[in-house]
Amino acid sequence: MTWKEAVLTAMRAVNPDNSSVCNQDIQRYIEKKELIGLNNTVEATISKTLASLEQDRKVEKISHGHWKVKNKKIVIVGGVAAGPKAACHLKRAQPGWDVTVVDQDSMISYGGCGIPYYVGGDVAEDVELRSTSFRMVRDEPFFAQTKGVEVITRTRALSIDRDNKKLRVKNLDTDEEQDLTYDKLMLATGATPVILPIPGADLDGVFTISDLH
Repeated sequence: MTWKEAVLTAMRAVNPDNSSVCNQDIQRYIEKKELIGLNNTVEATISKTLASLEQDRKVEKISHGHWKVKNKKIVIVGGVAAGPKAACHLKRAQPGWDVTVVDQDSMISYGGCGIPYYVGGDVAEDVELRSTSFRMVRDEPFFAQTKGVEVITRTRALSIDRDNKKLRVKNLDTDEEQDLTYDKLMLATGATPVILPIPGADLDGVFTISDLH
């Protein structure tokens, strides 16, 4: 049973006719314990559940009878298309979470499907593929200021320590290495271009493209 399920069970035990309990009601109980008429058995169940979740670092006891939901730390490897989109979605759904995107390139958040148009000259500048409809370039400051997402570019992911939930990364400009801790890790690195097994695939002028460089 999760902490939400525990509190929801308690609320329905106190008021069986109330079927419109929402997440805000549950979190209000967790933070302020605003549930009137809670019987001892139900409260004991919730306390036991919260104690277990505290050990898992999902909630934190801030004083007697008061708890708060701990913010999750999300690290996403890959900053071209899927990574930034997932990061923005997470921040909309959970504004309090810390979301970090790591990418080894300096250019981020663009549609790879637009690269052929850039190569062919239909798109004059690569910045057009990295801009919003309002002509704002989707770079590190853009994500920090408008989305609340930290983006770390020119940084390569080296290894994952799953037991301790750490991602080892290396700054490609300084060669400095560090560990990024996380609660959840998402890999959004894309795929390797596929060369079709057809005649002429090895001719001059036939090549694959995986980034704007």
